Amino acid sequence: MSHKQKILFIIVIVTSLGIAFLLGRISKSEASPHTTIKIISSEDLRENKDSTSNKEELKIRASSRGTKYYLPWCKSTFNEENTVFFTSIEEAEKAGYEKASDCLLDSN
Repeated sequence: MSHKQKILFIIVIVTSLGIAFLLGRISKSEASPHTTIKIISSEDLRENKDSTSNKEELKIRASSRGTKYYLPWCKSTFNEENTVFFTSIEEAEKAGYEKASDCLLDSN
């Protein structure tokens, strides 16, 4: 076996192992038949509506020491003990908070 053939063989083996690993990860991450995905629109948050009637899922977070609120899908880094929860955007804005600028999805 030449040097080039050995290198090609190693590349094929490493690539095969990588593909096998990724396929294993994908098969474990697939949703089970009992998993439900709930889509919450920003309009639902603004109007304090919830099609699932579970207000716990619509929590908007803010820091008691800050001025910004974060929608459920936005990343926030403040401490849990400083967290204030709101059930609508209007409620957060009435409390003096404004939408965080680093929240990627628009709240209308």
